[in-house]
Amino acid sequence: MAATMPYRNQALAGGKETVTTYLYSASLAIDPAKTVIGLTLPVTVSAGRLHVFDVGFGPYRDNAGISDDAYPGGADIDAASYSYSRQALAAVGLSAGSPVTHNGVTCTWPNLAAGNRDNYRAHGQQLAVTPVAGATKLGLLGSSTGWAEGAAGLGVITYTDGTAQIITLGFSDWTPVGGSRAVGHGNTGVAQTSYRNSARYGRQSTPTYIFASTSPHPTTSITPRAPHGNRHTPPPPGRCRGSVDLTVFPA
Repeated sequence: MAATMPYRNQALAGGKETVTTYLYSASLAIDPAKTVIGLTLPVTVSAGRLHVFDVGFGPYRDNAGISDDAYPGGADIDAASYSYSRQALAAVGLSAGSPVTHNGVTCTWPNLAAGNRDNYRAHGQQLAVTPVAGATKLGLLGSSTGWAEGAAGLGVITYTDGTAQIITLGFSDWTPVGGSRAVGHGNTGVAQTSYRNSARYGRQSTPTYIFASTSPHPTTSITPRAPHGNRHTPPPPGRCRGSVDLTVFPA
């Protein structure tokens, strides 16, 4: 299930109607040796009507971690109703679609509206990386949730020559625990906001952070494996110049 809404709109009923509605997702296995150029929908269906809103390729960002201040319940990065604020991030230079340069690595912040799935929660996905000539490192933007000491796990960097390299990917807690913990895992701070959002409490004056981590430059892909705690990683690293994000959160 992709989303659940508490009501729907109805012209005959005069507007909002308290009927829970749902948006579903479906995936289809495809031949990795071939390139998909199109999808033909069914001519007829068994009953009712079939509606398709979008078609895309995996791996998919699987967590919504940024909410709008007008709707603080629109995202949940830590499975406890909390999220980054879109407005607070923009105030410190992380606007949707904006370039982020840190430690010589340039990425693009997720170009998505608040409430969309904007990061990867690491569980073994393979993220494609566009080769960059002359690059010497791969950068990751992100943070972690669910564990005071942050989250870390083994990842695999795959090179164009077919070789692979096992690395440790880690990010510090996104708050970090109310500011009581030092930044760890070799991270450096990219941005700090003055508050976060909560579905239950609205704006909460708890500083949140986005961190950076770098590894030797991979030229094909990177596979983050499930860590202790929750890591979030924003946009696909292919949009970055030698950089990726884990929170494991942007790129």
